[in-house]
Amino acid sequence: MFWALPTVLSMAKDATTGLLPSFNTTAKTKRYDLDTSIRSVRHVCVQVGQSLESLDLLSQDYGIRTNRQLALERRIIFGYEYAIIPYVSSTSKIGTAPARVLFSIDPGTTTAQYSVWGYTDCGDLTSVSTPLSIPSPFDEEFLIPAASEYIHGISHGDIIKTRSNILKVLGKEYALAVNKDAMSGLDEQPERRGF
Repeated sequence: MFWALPTVLSMAKDATTGLLPSFNTTAKTKRYDLDTSIRSVRHVCVQVGQSLESLDLLSQDYGIRTNRQLALERRIIFGYEYAIIPYVSSTSKIGTAPARVLFSIDPGTTTAQYSVWGYTDCGDLTSVSTPLSIPSPFDEEFLIPAASEYIHGISHGDIIKTRSNILKVLGKEYALAVNKDAMSGLDEQPERRGF
């Protein structure tokens, strides 16, 4: 339940490079199935500093007009700057069907040019020795109270309301705590001192 929340712990990351996971594109193909570890997609982006000359997508508006002044939204993710690609839609992973992205404009043929800002599935608990996806101290601080509340909801026949309350209260606190812990000291706004 908590892993489904958008936090830095559940963000997809290439274990080798430390970057967002990338994928290849082929000219005249607009829909791409993503790696099965990706549960949902927030954005498709390109790492700033890469050659953008082949990415006509960045300067077009559905192919109707050219806009060379298009200001791309940029974000720092895992310490790297990415530009978010506009006009890309996505679907989340459902059952065995993978998450997908759909470009509105042909992305051309590229190798590892596009990256996915997305979220992963948590690991399945297949035995008592399987480590939890949520690390300590968050497991004790949030999972135990959530499990207790969940059991209470089951025993009183109000599981839907209980689940909603868990996500509203504990889920919100969990996401804030995890993101604050992971980003401590990074991307903080300087204190305004009145001058």
